[in-house]
Amino acid sequence: MSKTIKTLITGLVVVCLLVGLWVVVWILPDVPTKSVRGYFNAIMEQDYEKAWSYIYPNSEYMRDRGGPTMSFEKFRDDLANARSHGTKMTEFKILKVYEQQDPFAKVAAQIVRIQTENIVSGSPKTSDPKDYYLRKDKDGLWKIYKGLIPKE
Repeated sequence: MSKTIKTLITGLVVVCLLVGLWVVVWILPDVPTKSVRGYFNAIMEQDYEKAWSYIYPNSEYMRDRGGPTMSFEKFRDDLANARSHGTKMTEFKILKVYEQQDPFAKVAAQIVRIQTENIVSGSPKTSDPKDYYLRKDKDGLWKIYKGLIPKE
């Protein structure tokens, strides 16, 4: 094989590796599953402030988790209270990811279906699957704005 062909092949391999690295670093991180993983990992690690940051501001989900005043303190206290009474999440699984038009929010929502494994009063319990609806906030970050039990 000539030196020119070897140089061309080496150049193509380097370009492919650089494109692959670019995809991994710049494209893949911008997915809704990253935010959902961050949210649930933060709850399991009791980093409630970080978990709260994954909730879309002034959303239905923020109202569900933080009460009518959408209070971080209520969110934190509810999770801490559940844990102190023997309820904690030990694992979560992403079952499905899809896009769907949300007629109420008038946006195309990215939906991530999750199932959690929990300890409730010392006994293991698997949750029913739940769909978490995400959209990008003003900074371009995926945040949860609604959680529903699927009708399937």
